Amino acid sequence: MERKYVKIENRDKVWIVSMNRPDAMNALDMEILEEMIEVFTSLEKEEQCRVVVLTGEGKSFCAGGDFGLPLFNSGNSNQVYVDMERFGDLILAMRNLSKPIIAAVNGAAVGAGMNVALACDIVISSDKAKFGEVFSRIGVHPDCGGTYFLPRLVGTYKACELMFTGDVFSAQTACELGIVNRVVENDELMAEVNKLADRLAQGPPVSFSLIKKSIYKGTENDLASQLRLESLNQTICMLSEDKAEGVAAFKEKRAPKFKGR
Repeated sequence: MERKYVKIENRDKVWIVSMNRPDAMNALDMEILEEMIEVFTSLEKEEQCRVVVLTGEGKSFCAGGDFGLPLFNSGNSNQVYVDMERFGDLILAMRNLSKPIIAAVNGAAVGAGMNVALACDIVISSDKAKFGEVFSRIGVHPDCGGTYFLPRLVGTYKACELMFTGDVFSAQTACELGIVNRVVENDELMAEVNKLADRLAQGPPVSFSLIKKSIYKGTENDLASQLRLESLNQTICMLSEDKAEGVAAFKEKRAPKFKGR
């Protein structure tokens, strides 16, 4: 698929995915949306990719849905629903990816853009970034998983406040609320993200994949179900080549070389 609005940079085992509509603050229209779905779906099969970094070109991460989208201007309820489901498909493609995704939030992440960041596994933000569930300001409903992710991060009461008011808030406030992992100076953002991504890229892919699945399943399971899932995933890891390599490296006091098997 020829891509116009999504850039990919391959840094060894780290793949940097950049939303590339800087003149539109990387707002999501159907073209960039389809490209992003294709990218995140295809990365599952990319054996050389162990970690994904998601960021935005220019001064914004993502300003949400593009007002030029048909769903903002159509009176056809079926078409609106079908288009909205494609936004959901992007979030599922991100969450179903077995590899860690780090959001490098370089600027505004509002509306659907904020929720795309929340769909990542780790969020590192520039001190210049802004966040906001701004949907209510124009009389619409949060999408892209916002009503799923945000209450789990900040609690029900705070999620209600942020979504009802539509307030835009700073990266530091986002960090204090647990929405981002940490805030760094704008000029140091990609260096910090790349340092973490490079570290994770040396980690055990089998373990990381199962940890990611278990963490998110744990938000839905009862304790007994989660314990069974842990037992299953631990069994898979215990029988893997990566576990054998990890134990050998520990005993030999050297860095392990994990192969994802």
